[in-house]
Amino acid sequence: MGYKWNGFSIVDSPNSSAAIVYHCGCNLTCKYCYNPELRHPSDNDLSLNDILINIHNLVQYTEIENKSKSLGDPISWTRVWTPVDWLILSGGEPLLDKPVNIKSILEKAKQCMLKTGIFTSGSRPDMIWWLISTGLVNYWHVDFKYYETQDTENFEIDANALESIRLIYDSMRADNTSYLHINTTLMKSIHTEDILQYMKSRILNQMKCDNEIYITNKIEDVKLSWILTPISNDLTNTLTPIDYAKDGFTAKELEQLYSSIN
Repeated sequence: MGYKWNGFSIVDSPNSSAAIVYHCGCNLTCKYCYNPELRHPSDNDLSLNDILINIHNLVQYTEIENKSKSLGDPISWTRVWTPVDWLILSGGEPLLDKPVNIKSILEKAKQCMLKTGIFTSGSRPDMIWWLISTGLVNYWHVDFKYYETQDTENFEIDANALESIRLIYDSMRADNTSYLHINTTLMKSIHTEDILQYMKSRILNQMKCDNEIYITNKIEDVKLSWILTPISNDLTNTLTPIDYAKDGFTAKELEQLYSSIN
């Protein structure tokens, strides 16, 4: 698997700024995918070693005298400044990568004192279970779809994503330091009020949660939320061309929709 790199973003983490590692490769064919160029590796992708170097270079270091007699090197290094506080793994689908590669990237981020997050479709609950056990992930951003794939006209709830949401939520109840943001990209022809109410009930039932879930339209500094992201007419390179007249929402329609399901 190859990689792309964005060294600075202010919209992809719960708070502060982030660097993004894009994993090239995906196992889904979402019609509204707005990164189709990341669905397959290409000749100009970065290597794992490139990514590890980029993470290291995010941080400015200074030499300090090593006072620990247990270490032979009299000079050590300490982080003094970095333009970002987070490293986010995105895609494509990052959980299709080899576990050893994912762990290397996350461990490098932790060595640089960065918080870590993963954007995933939730299609690999087995990988999510493993990553939870490592304790290396601070932020989970899971897509939850009631969607029409490119090659079929059948609509379906993503059962794997629901299982992934359950695993992450259960881990959060034991350790309240992590974030879980569930994301649904809204398309008017699919996401009616009834469908969204159904999706909401499935989320709450899966988490065995009697409380309401915080609903928003963007990433915010809250531990648990459901982000309803309207399809944008700025997206011109989707996997299948989007008919905005059919699937777009007006501001008034969105206001009414958010109000009805909150």
